[in-house]
Amino acid sequence: MNLEEFIWLYLPLIIAISTLLFSILFLRKNPSLENLILTMIILVLNGISIFALVMIFLGAHPSYLPILGVCISFLVLLTQYIYGKKLKTN
Repeated sequence: MNLEEFIWLYLPLIIAISTLLFSILFLRKNPSLENLILTMIILVLNGISIFALVMIFLGAHPSYLPILGVCISFLVLLTQYIYGKKLKTN
């Protein structure tokens, strides 16, 4: 495993899986329709991104779109976290 493979394949996979797990944790902690919708968005984005990353690893043409999908899902996770904190304070 070289550094380029770690940065472009394994690191986005780790981030995608961890955002998915944290989103499910937030959903279990505060079950609401908004959290369910945000979790479904993260699930779809990360599912497509992980599929594309695996295809790139197997020899498909490389693209930045899976990494962009992981970044967007991370921003959605931050939105979910901030929304959960607002619900606790009110």
